[in-house]
Formats: sequence, C-alpha cells, structure tokens
Amino acid sequence: MTAAEPMTVTEMFAELGRLRLAGSDALLATIAHLAKRSITGASEVSVTLGQGEHAYTAAFTGELARALDEKQYECGSGPCLEACADAVIRSVPDTAREDRWPAWVTAARQRGVRSSLSVGLPGRDAVAGGLNIYAGEAHAFGDDAITLAQTFAGFAAVGLANAGPRPKPAASGASPRPATATLDAAALVECMKEAFVAVDPRGVVVEFNRAAQDLLGWPAEEVRGRHLDDTLLPDHDGEPISKALTRLFAADGHARAVPRRVSLRHRDGHRLPAQMTLSVIRGTAAPLACAFVTDLSRRAAAENEAERHHEFLVALLDNLDVGVVALDLDGTPLLVNRALRRMHGITDDRGDVDMTPVVTATIFDLDGTPLPAAYAGGACSPR
Repeated sequence: MTAAEPMTVTEMFAELGRLRLAGSDALLATIAHLAKRSITGASEVSVTLGQGEHAYTAAFTGELARALDEKQYECGSGPCLEACADAVIRSVPDTAREDRWPAWVTAARQRGVRSSLSVGLPGRDAVAGGLNIYAGEAHAFGDDAITLAQTFAGFAAVGLANAGPRPKPAASGASPRPATATLDAAALVECMKEAFVAVDPRGVVVEFNRAAQDLLGWPAEEVRGRHLDDTLLPDHDGEPISKALTRLFAADGHARAVPRRVSLRHRDGHRLPAQMTLSVIRGTAAPLACAFVTDLSRRAAAENEAERHHEFLVALLDNLDVGVVALDLDGTPLLVNRALRRMHGITDDRGDVDMTPVVTATIFDLDGTPLPAAYAGGACSPR
C-alpha cells in the first residue's frame, strides 16, 4: 500500500471544482486519487464500471486495489459487485470477522486489507459502477468517510452521464437510456455536508444545498433564481462579489481555486464570517461558479476571545512595578511591560520602538550567559 499526501475537505472540494465533468478514464483516475487523499484511512481506491461478468476496473491508485477488484470479478461476487449492481453501499468493517464472499475476504486478508467500502454510482441507468476503498486497518470508515465516498461517486456518475452512455453487455437487450446529469448533480450536492452554492455568470443562484440552508438560514426556494446581492450579499476580499465572479469566469480553466474569507448575510440579518472556495465548472452547458462555504464564526469568536485575553494580560502586566518580558521560543520579545520600558527610558508614547535589541542586551542567565543563548538554556534574569 502506498502513502499519499492527505487533503482537507476544503482542498478536496476545490480540486473537484476544477474538474471538467466529461467522463473519461483520466477523470475517473483523478477522482480515485483525490478520494485516496481525502478519505481518512484509505490505502487504495479504484473505480469499477459494468456489472457481473462484464465488470472491469476503469481506474485505480495501486495494484492492490486492482488485484482485489479482479478477485471479485473472478469469483463473481463481492462487495464491489453488489454495490455496482444495486447502486448501494457495501461496507466490510473487519475482514477478520466477515463471513460474506469468503473467497474474496480470504484474498483481502492475505493482502493485508482489514476493511473496505464500496459505493455504487448513482444514475446506474447510464452505466453501472462503483467506487471501492480499501484500508489496512479494521473499522477504518465511519459516517464521514461514507459521505465523502458518496460525493466522489456522485462526481464520477455526473462525468460519465455527461460523456453519454457506454456500451452495455449484449445480453442486456435494449439500448441504454442516457441519465440526466442535472438530476444526478442535484442529488449529489444535497448529500454534501459542506455548504454548497452554485451561481451562473450573472450571479444568479441556481443551486443551494441543504447544508447551505442550515448554515445561512435561507430556504432554497427563496434563494434560487435570485441574485447573490439580493440574498447572501457576500463580499470577496472587500469588493462586491460580482467583480470576483467576472474575473473568475474570465480566467482560463487552469486557474486554481483559493479559499478566501468572506462575510455572508444570514437570513436573520447578522453577518457570518465564512471561508469560500470559488471555482468554475465548465460543463457541456453554460459554466457555473461553485462555492463551498465553511463557517468561521467559531474561529472568529475564538480569535476575539484571544484578543480580549491579550488585552487583559497587557493591562495586568503594565500595572506591575517590576519589569516583565514575554519571549517566544527564539528569544524574541513578544511583550514588554511598562515598568521594563521605563527602565530603558522608553516612555509610553514610544510604542513603536523595537525592544528586541534593548532586551537582548540586558537579559542574562544566572551564570551570566546573554540572551538568546541564556533563553535556550533555561531561566533568565534582567540586569
């Protein structure tokens, strides 16, 4: 099993937002690798297309995943094949205790796989398929992993639907009916735990998922079809969102989505600090700007609380008659109280004075070693 640089959920959505959702093996490979980096516990990931004796592995992150997929094809049974056939979730929490699919489970244990998760692709009228995730630890995949896996499966399904139907087995008879990518995408964004908003080039909201409704208090029916300025009223780096959207849609398809802090309007009127990652999905129809929104209100509250504590500490130390200095790990002064500044002849109206040279020249260890060597060695005292 190979290691991969982990990816946060925000980074994952930013990367997904850059994908051109037109089905190809390259798209499926990208989704598999993003899933491996984003889903905690994932060792290897693969994508299976087709079902039964016609199933095959279209993308994989490592040979282990492909080998375990092919073992299922050889046996004619396994979690991946069931997920593909019925567009359902099949989880194997612990291969040491699993009694379904015995031949495949034995092969998985021999290869060091202790748990797996298979998620069928939605819209299986277009093509049956599934996302398969393998782990070296038992009970590796909880509810969050399942949600992320469903998100990746949804993106893969939309890409395949946009590309048109793939050949079905000859025995299936009637020709396949193309899936409606819009419906697949709507189901996909509704199951996301991350707040998601999609707007057209005019700034009109076309998608507003359940997580966004919970975060911002706006019912979807009140937001869809209206301009952002009439509802969420966001700004982007201190400028109207319309300017940011104009630049975003004008950028080439390789522009990287960068998370930025914005202020959004909750339905009750209060402003909500948030992080928004904007990117453009250029599908077969008109492009859409997709925004993944993360609530920063708790972080903002924590920052405000830390600032209040800092102000209280400064006021407390400034009322002491002894000189006090707070240093970082490198020995650089972070805070010098009023008494110590006065010892060096620096009045209160000289707050812009750099105290580092003064303090470093006058603080020594008990054995006379000067700062910063003294600070690295232990206790210090002013002289």
